[in-house]
Amino acid sequence: MATERALQVGPEVPYAEIVRLRRLALRDELTGLANRRAFLERLEAEIACSLRSGAPFSLILLDLDGLKDLNDTFGHHAGDAALRAFGRALRRAVRAGDLVARIGGDEFAVIGVHSAADDVAPFAARIRTVADGLTSRILPGRRRAHLTAAMGVATWDGTVRDAGQLFARAEG
Repeated sequence: MATERALQVGPEVPYAEIVRLRRLALRDELTGLANRRAFLERLEAEIACSLRSGAPFSLILLDLDGLKDLNDTFGHHAGDAALRAFGRALRRAVRAGDLVARIGGDEFAVIGVHSAADDVAPFAARIRTVADGLTSRILPGRRRAHLTAAMGVATWDGTVRDAGQLFARAEG
């Protein structure tokens, strides 16, 4: 209970409210995924952990294709539905300890934690399956939409200097 008291802003703010507000601050409202802030916090934590232990992790960046056309053709509610469907598919492709985040409009990021460098390729292949496309009924009564994404992968493996270089590798 000392931890609860230490986290309180003041005597009038209960711990449960602080937890609720933190959850709201770290979640993307549309998809329910982690947001950019949560992603950056986790990225820093994974870098620190890897520097201590030497364990690799991967960063996968994805950019949903054709979202603007979908929005222009069917409206923003269809685009929102596509973002939610794509987020759900990514979440199904990762393990419990990995992180899927929506870091921008149609941009997603995945942090995969690995025990060995050999684990990166099969992990990236699962995400590649999602990026290569999923077919989802975006709007009730409408034809199905095929959602694809551009994808880049980088591994923090001791050859990367910092988060900026990791991003550059994934974007390349």
